[in-house]
Amino acid sequence: MSQFSHYMQLPHWGPFHQYFSPLPPIVKSWLLDSSSLTKRIVKHCKKEACGPFKVKVVLQKSDRPLVDESKRLGIQEREQALIREVVLYCGDTPLVFARSVIPFKTLTGKQRILGNLGNRSLGAYLFAQPDLQRDPIEIAQLRSNRDRFSSIIMKKVTGRSDYNNVPLWARRSVFSLNKKSLMVYEVFLPELLGESNYR
Repeated sequence: MSQFSHYMQLPHWGPFHQYFSPLPPIVKSWLLDSSSLTKRIVKHCKKEACGPFKVKVVLQKSDRPLVDESKRLGIQEREQALIREVVLYCGDTPLVFARSVIPFKTLTGKQRILGNLGNRSLGAYLFAQPDLQRDPIEIAQLRSNRDRFSSIIMKKVTGRSDYNNVPLWARRSVFSLNKKSLMVYEVFLPELLGESNYR
């Protein structure tokens, strides 16, 4: 059962230019990279020799999306969708938490495969599709000591509810395949770039 409440305070998502404090260049490069995150992490795993890339599914079920997710996808607030949450690893090190929201009307025709990916990467599938379109990236900063939303994410990943209050950067995008939409957002964990790049 999803622990996210439809009524909890949610992250404030917005375009990159709304953030006035400059980000470390490496953080900015990960947040705004419009290419396949999966491919970049695979390269990172090889470069750092920290173990093979793998995907671990922590949740997959039919559920109501959060209110802002429904609005962003243009579906009814009580309409259900397929919710998929995974952690991307290099070896045993978690690097990214990802949540996908796929309306059932998207899971038709060729896109039925999206409901049966198992431990395969959603991103690898998306970026292999010639008709893929992507809306502009939105970003948010999560602080586990300030909101329950990010605490739940951290508990899903590590079993504990905080990262010593390190702010976590996240991004989300709406993708479209053959005019059928889905949302993906990714939370970049301190293990990816080091805590000093998140402060």
